[in-house]
Amino acid sequence: GGEGPRVSVISGWYNRTEDLEASVRSILDQGDVDFEYIIVDDCSTDDTTQQLAAMDHPRLRVIRNGVNIGFTRSMIRAVSEARGEYIAVHDAGDISLPGRLAAQVAFLDENPGHVAVGTGCENHDLTTGAREVLRPAPMATGNNIYSHGEVMFRRADYDAVGGYRPLFYYSQDSDLWRRLGERGRLGRIDEVLYERRIFEDGVHSNRPVEVMQSIFSNLGAWAAFERRATGTDPVSRRNARALLELMGTRLLRARLTYPVKMLVKARQFRTAADALHRVPVGLMTGKLLAFYTVMRMVYSPPPYVQLLPVSVMEDPAPQGLPAAATVGGDSG
Repeated sequence: GGEGPRVSVISGWYNRTEDLEASVRSILDQGDVDFEYIIVDDCSTDDTTQQLAAMDHPRLRVIRNGVNIGFTRSMIRAVSEARGEYIAVHDAGDISLPGRLAAQVAFLDENPGHVAVGTGCENHDLTTGAREVLRPAPMATGNNIYSHGEVMFRRADYDAVGGYRPLFYYSQDSDLWRRLGERGRLGRIDEVLYERRIFEDGVHSNRPVEVMQSIFSNLGAWAAFERRATGTDPVSRRNARALLELMGTRLLRARLTYPVKMLVKARQFRTAADALHRVPVGLMTGKLLAFYTVMRMVYSPPPYVQLLPVSVMEDPAPQGLPAAATVGGDSG
């Protein structure tokens, strides 16, 4: 007795009542699988909380955050509460088609070398009515192999690679897929078993958020490059300030305009951030873009990053590493 279900389905929900019932039902109606469904309500301010409370179901567990902590941390919380051997993601408002969970469980059961599996996915734009079928693509730099909500992964492998990382306020998914892909194979089922709803207020219709996504995706790609090149991950062992310093030392080898290079060398990051602010984004290399982003987030966040809770930038240092860890010399 006391064993958990085979699968834990997880969702992070914030202020999305459109299609809430259809979206949640699309999971609760999945057959042939022993599962639990965990929804983290990230302190919604609309009707979401009441609507979720009304959806009483033995498999459903709704956890409400006392304060708004953002999507990434909500997902981390959902996984920490999960008891299943496999974790299936389901994004708020989307539809998991019948048979989705059963097909993914069968795939992972039959393919022990695979750490995760996606499915074919249909994008449904609710504003225009347009539909487009996507199939998992191989991951090139900045190209996400999965979208997000259609993926199932092994909990043990998620834990082994460190899970979702709080620094990734956006593109937390591609950062996770990259690390999982270094541990085992990323699988796919071609059949379309997931419908991704694109809402007017969603990420893909919001230009500044799209820019932030691509920048965080660059940061994830850069971290993956460093893991391959040096065997250490620049993100996981350091808080944002220390990460910045590490990126700064790497950047001294990159093509930088002379004044910016001098400022970085002198560790005058704030002034360097202002100088970089005048460089057109199109001219920046991936490394420079990633460095610039973290720098802007720490020192002078543009308006659309002010959503970032301060705690994202001030993760407690892991044991054995001082909070103000610097890389290569003194920061005074």
